[in-house]
Amino acid sequence: MNEPADIDRPPEFSFPVKAEDVPAGGKTYKISADDAARAALAERLELAALDRLKGQVTLRPLAGGPMIIATGTLEAGMAQRCVVTLEPLPVEVAEEFAVEFGPPEHESLAETEREFTLEDPDPPEAIVDGMIDLGELLTQQLALALDPHPRKPGVDLDSVLAEAPAGRREAIERGGASGPFAKLAQLKK
Repeated sequence: MNEPADIDRPPEFSFPVKAEDVPAGGKTYKISADDAARAALAERLELAALDRLKGQVTLRPLAGGPMIIATGTLEAGMAQRCVVTLEPLPVEVAEEFAVEFGPPEHESLAETEREFTLEDPDPPEAIVDGMIDLGELLTQQLALALDPHPRKPGVDLDSVLAEAPAGRREAIERGGASGPFAKLAQLKK
């Protein structure tokens, strides 16, 4: 996958909210990505297409302190490429999420040297320059929801090789493994 958005470059889909403007009772935002944002996100996330991306996010202060929790839903319609055939596969995503945000000083506490276990809660995301970017939050949640190895139903590498022309299939089978470990295996023999 491509690297996350550069710090100097604005995100492809941005909906900034001032953390200090979040009322004590919370506030709900409904957002959706426009055509340009979806095209840029499709490139960033290496999707064949991103036809729809929308979400509803509720921001609420935690215990009246500097921490804010973002809870919401994400809906997306897209196409990912099959890892075997490279054909576009239609994909629908509907996810719920909850993410905590805190001032940058909370981030430094999370990075102190100590052992972490799988049971430990995730450290809060940083509130950067007093802002929480709901567009980037939805983008990150979408990236987490993607299948890293999408595959067309009923397709595997053997079936694709069986359908390849005889000359191409023989070349692939004759080629065998390559790379440094394949060379070491040959030396072992």
